[in-house]
Amino acid sequence: MTTKIRVMKEEDIDSIMDIWIQENISAHNFIDEKYWKTNKDKVQNQILKSKTFVYEDENEIKGFIGLSGNYIEGLFVKSQYQRRGIGKELLKHCKGIFWSLILKVYSENEAAVNFYEKNSFFQRDKMDNAETGKTELYMEWIK
Repeated sequence: MTTKIRVMKEEDIDSIMDIWIQENISAHNFIDEKYWKTNKDKVQNQILKSKTFVYEDENEIKGFIGLSGNYIEGLFVKSQYQRRGIGKELLKHCKGIFWSLILKVYSENEAAVNFYEKNSFFQRDKMDNAETGKTELYMEWIK
């Protein structure tokens, strides 16, 4: 097995963006998919500027985590590989780098909220997202 977590290369961007769009639409059925499609270019530019780690197995990117400092911009795993520990491994990698990690997650995305809680994140605050009108939880992990 050739599993590894590594820093994203520029040539990974198409695979990463495919995962990003598919998994956002799938996980956020409470937000019109047009929102994700409209923001794709902006997010792609953000990912290229962020510190992004990919989980690669058998030459396939199965997931990624993007960070701006210790802020997790996004953590996504292809649906067919979810619940196999990939997200946990990506988080573990980042927990080895930072003493604290923060993120926002939509409260209606219960699977993600539960995932972060199981990985020792706790809710710091709650706010409405100005663009979507949906409630986001501000969560943090501290070493």
